[in-house]
Amino acid sequence: MFKSSLKELYLSDVPCQVFVDQLMRICPKLTHLKLQFDRWVSRQVSMSTDIEPGDGDDAYNLTFLHLDNAFDFNSYLIPLLRRCPKLRVLLVPVNPNRSDGDLYVPRNFGTILRLCPLLRVVLWEVEEDFYNVDPSRIERWFHLTNTVDADDGLLELIFSGTDDDLEPMLPLLTRSQNTLEYLSIHGSGRHMQWNMPETVMFPKMKELLFVLLAVSEEIWVGLMQRCENIEIIKLILNASNTPVNPILQELSTKSRLQFLELIDYSKHHIDPSTEVEYDFSVLDKNTQLDELHISGMCVTNRVLLDLAGILSLRDLYVGVEYHGNCLGLKGLMGFVDKLVAVESGIQSLSFAGCGRINDQVLKRLANVDSLCSLDIKFNAQITDAGVLSFIKANSGREVNVESCLNVSYAGLWNTDSI
Repeated sequence: MFKSSLKELYLSDVPCQVFVDQLMRICPKLTHLKLQFDRWVSRQVSMSTDIEPGDGDDAYNLTFLHLDNAFDFNSYLIPLLRRCPKLRVLLVPVNPNRSDGDLYVPRNFGTILRLCPLLRVVLWEVEEDFYNVDPSRIERWFHLTNTVDADDGLLELIFSGTDDDLEPMLPLLTRSQNTLEYLSIHGSGRHMQWNMPETVMFPKMKELLFVLLAVSEEIWVGLMQRCENIEIIKLILNASNTPVNPILQELSTKSRLQFLELIDYSKHHIDPSTEVEYDFSVLDKNTQLDELHISGMCVTNRVLLDLAGILSLRDLYVGVEYHGNCLGLKGLMGFVDKLVAVESGIQSLSFAGCGRINDQVLKRLANVDSLCSLDIKFNAQITDAGVLSFIKANSGREVNVESCLNVSYAGLWNTDSI
């Protein structure tokens, strides 16, 4: 009785082969299935029987399928998908317990949409850490399994690959250009070529996440141009020749851009004197940009002044852990003075790891009336006097002084704690 009525089944670290076709015979009403093996199960997991396309009675009711990369694409996944015409979410992430190599992106990847025309989410060969951090996204996927719409194409595509893996994804992107809202590409850090037709546009694209994607300036700018209504962009870079300033220039034309995160890992070990300054001044045209995170790059005094000129900002995170020596007291003071002068509406500011901030800077920051949250952890210069001068200037303020050596106690200070 229990087996015949079971609709959701989630199995992790399974120590032996489990055949999905046999499982579905036992639990025919399953709609949600997660099946992840441990490292000892053979990579070439196969079906217990040869599955061919059948009539409606042979089809499974699965709408959500989460498998790991132990499954071979041609001998296992394709025969399985032939039985899943109702499938809406397909997740095939990297299994962190396995070390037997990556699952390649097959040349006939477009077959997935042909076999499962109702698919709305595909995740392929991405480490789970990259998408599990956002519970709301998981909730959205589950919601999609219970809804039916008339659109034909993906809403979200998340995949990892190398140069050879980009081309097989083009049929998915082309077919989904009028429906795609979220695109995440996890590259290898190696330079890639991507020949996307100029006619492919993404009018509904709201969010982009590119990790270690190394492509030419033309491809970068072209990608941004195709997403006129973009709202959220996260770029995690690891290529010293990434054309960041042309990217910023193109982003300045996006009237709906609300969130931008730019992390440049390639700059960690480069002499700051040889780096090209990023020109954030072009973003002062973005009236909707209210949250900006930058890290890993050389944040100079001029960059700070540019950031202060973005009047729409409400939350600013500046990571200076690696190049804090690019900033001086004069630059920090100039940044604060400009915030005051332009009557900035900034509410949350983070300078975690910036050792140049001292009590003098905190006293000046107290004059930024809109600022209510400040993060200055990992600082050895500030004292209780500086923290109190900021908090007492305006009610409801809080300061994070975690790992600050010269304050009486580390942690979160606010009006109630003084």
